[in-house]
Amino acid sequence: MSKATLEPRTRALREERLGVVRIDGARHSLIWAHDRERSVSVLIDRSEQGSDEVDRLIGAFWPEEDFDAVEGLAGDYEEHYVKRPWAKRIRPRADEPADLAPPAPRA
Repeated sequence: MSKATLEPRTRALREERLGVVRIDGARHSLIWAHDRERSVSVLIDRSEQGSDEVDRLIGAFWPEEDFDAVEGLAGDYEEHYVKRPWAKRIRPRADEPADLAPPAPRA
């Protein structure tokens, strides 16, 4: 998958577009958003059609998880959601501000 850095929407997260998919005829980008220290790392689905839809959270990752986990989840999302008939899809939930905040320190 090719990567293209996008303008961040929140905080100082770096966003990398991992791919573009079509869901019900609309273009969506799969975005990996992370901070410099990798304390926040999430995979989101963002509509490119200018709709009022919010970004959908696909998954969140621990700082020590490598990029293979992100790519693996993106592939699973395409296989089990994007390519599935609408009636068989399990919709991801909308992302929330807490999803893009650094995790609490581990005790």
